[in-house]
Amino acid sequence: MKTALILFAHGARDPEWANPMRRVQAAVQARQPGVPVELAFLEFMSPTLSESIAGLLAGGVRKIVVMPMFIARGGHLKRDLPEMLAALRVAHPDVEFIQGDFREDAVLAQLHERLEGRAVDLVISDMAPNLSGVASADSARIAHVCELALEFACGHLKPDGALIVKAFHGSGFSQIVQMFKRHFVRVVERKPKASRGESSETFLLGRGLKNPTPGQAPADDVGAASAQRIQVE
Repeated sequence: MKTALILFAHGARDPEWANPMRRVQAAVQARQPGVPVELAFLEFMSPTLSESIAGLLAGGVRKIVVMPMFIARGGHLKRDLPEMLAALRVAHPDVEFIQGDFREDAVLAQLHERLEGRAVDLVISDMAPNLSGVASADSARIAHVCELALEFACGHLKPDGALIVKAFHGSGFSQIVQMFKRHFVRVVERKPKASRGESSETFLLGRGLKNPTPGQAPADDVGAASAQRIQVE
């Protein structure tokens, strides 16, 4: 069954707003040349989610993974996207869609099932918890979603695969970096140009598992060094 990935972003009136998303799309496509990777937008830009899906279906795709590229889990993700996917499931009953909370075991089970034991090249996590303003509580929540992404990546990445997670500078950030360094040969920090200057948001990129699953050789420093060329801006 032919599978495709849709990176679903909000959109804006400024045409340059989508440039960082296009760079992410290009980076993902370069690592998955056999999988169609498309961009779709909620508003202001095209194609829309339904337009993107229609184009993929016309090309023979029958399994579609929709990855939201939103800064926070607000009303668009809680309300708009589920409603859109529900309508699309009715319109395209022969296409598989996965949408849910990554922290829930049922959603993880769906991902495990869909992967069918295949290792992946890249895991991208744009997860961010609801912040309370209490530094100690917020740092624990941020660390938790990073740990979830890391656990999933370590169980499903190829030896030279990469993991990108969103984190925030402040209490607990250095511990997250150290956690990455325990698992990856190369760890790189990137501040997206699209992020507000006063925001503590940053992205961590880990490349090359130090302890891959049995039967897979560890990544070497030469292969891992190429991670510096994958920039989320």
